[in-house]
Amino acid sequence: MTTQEKKNTWTVVQMYCPNCGTLNVGYKDQEGRNHFQCKKCTVVMVRSYKNRRHDIIELTVPQGMDRVRQR
Repeated sequence: MTTQEKKNTWTVVQMYCPNCGTLNVGYKDQEGRNHFQCKKCTVVMVRSYKNRRHDIIELTVPQGMDRVRQR
C-alpha cells in the first residue's frame, strides 16, 4: 500500500445517535473526524476528537424536520 492509498483510507466506526438512540455505522476520515447519518431520523453527525477528555459532536437536522426531544 502506498502512502497516498493509506492517506485516503477511511475506517468504519459505530456510534449511537444522540437524537433517537439508533446504532449507526460511519466512517473516520484522514483528519480523524467520524461522519455518520442516522438511518432512522436522518440526522447528520460529525464527531471530532479535541483531546483525550473532550470530543465534539455536531448534529445537523435536515431542513423541515425537528430534533427529537428525549425525556
